[in-house]
Amino acid sequence: MAPHPLSLLGVTRYSFGVVFGLLLLIVPGLLAASRWCLMAPLIMLEDETAGDAWLASSHLVRPYTWPVLGTLVVTFVVTSIIDTVIPIGIEFRDVGPLATWLIELLAS
Repeated sequence: MAPHPLSLLGVTRYSFGVVFGLLLLIVPGLLAASRWCLMAPLIMLEDETAGDAWLASSHLVRPYTWPVLGTLVVTFVVTSIIDTVIPIGIEFRDVGPLATWLIELLAS
């Protein structure tokens, strides 16, 4: 029995809706994370209030939003890979609990 054409259309529409919905919710969050990544340093080093640091960070990063976003994503991916691969590699070696703890500490 062949699937009904309207059910295929519904599944396709649902899939695109979910993907674009996720993009609309995730991408603005990533843009905000990249624009506001200097808030903490501005608060600590420049002794600014949270509101002033928010505006200053947004102003400083605005021309470099995409390179900063790329740097954040690459950093996240690399640290996730390292955090996943090193403990797996340690499990296959019998290096002892102290060495295992030290390697996991350095990896995190």
